[in-house]
Amino acid sequence: MNFRAFLTAIQFLTVFPVRFKEYPDEKTVGLSLVYYPVIGLLIGCVLFIVGSLLSSLPSGVLASVILIVWVVCSGALHLDGLADSADAFMAGHSVVDDGSGNDPDVQQRDRILTIMKDPRSGPIAIVTLIMVLLLKFTLLQAVIENSLVYLLLLAPFVGRSTLPILLLTTDYVRKNGSGTWLVDHAPRDIIWPSLLVIHVTLAALMGFWLLSVLVGCGLFLFAMRYFLITKIGGTTGDTAGAALELMEPLFLLLSLIILT
Repeated sequence: MNFRAFLTAIQFLTVFPVRFKEYPDEKTVGLSLVYYPVIGLLIGCVLFIVGSLLSSLPSGVLASVILIVWVVCSGALHLDGLADSADAFMAGHSVVDDGSGNDPDVQQRDRILTIMKDPRSGPIAIVTLIMVLLLKFTLLQAVIENSLVYLLLLAPFVGRSTLPILLLTTDYVRKNGSGTWLVDHAPRDIIWPSLLVIHVTLAALMGFWLLSVLVGCGLFLFAMRYFLITKIGGTTGDTAGAALELMEPLFLLLSLIILT
């Protein structure tokens, strides 16, 4: 285990206090991608502990507390990506010819990427965040009421497993973006076997229901990947964050459908 790469993953994906005297080099940043699913399990442990310690609270109150802790743990990093992506794809859907002579699809792609980079959030982004957070809240309440709190261990894990899968199978659009080092220096010969082993192990321990849910999540990721390639030619840090934020409630939803 490369402890510095592990700490790099913690620093990038959470608000947990990790400080370096010198910023990690490219190789370490790339290697940190191996530990993204592990960070998901770490966040899941925090959620599970909160849910267990405060289990006497009414389900709605406890769901609110867990959701707040969930958002705070990641510093709303991926919610920001979801908001930027929602704004970009909705506002960039219609393109007026800019007179450049470029293909309309190229103009649309450029407009989407330009809007995505804008730090300001429009009404579409706000509505999207409200809908996703509301869905997460209601799913958490159902998880609590059905005594399925152990799902809190797995949802962040599945969400953060999405990142290496998407980033390593899809072209990274922004050559100087925050994910460039991750994609260029990620040790694929380590990441793919580790993802396979940990997913197969969990499916074997948890049973057929988890395998079914993972297949459903995989199909959703495949569809989203196809959409991103069609619209912008690949993925960005923002769209990867959006995929994570959508994958978490999807995992809870599919799990509830099968287990209840």
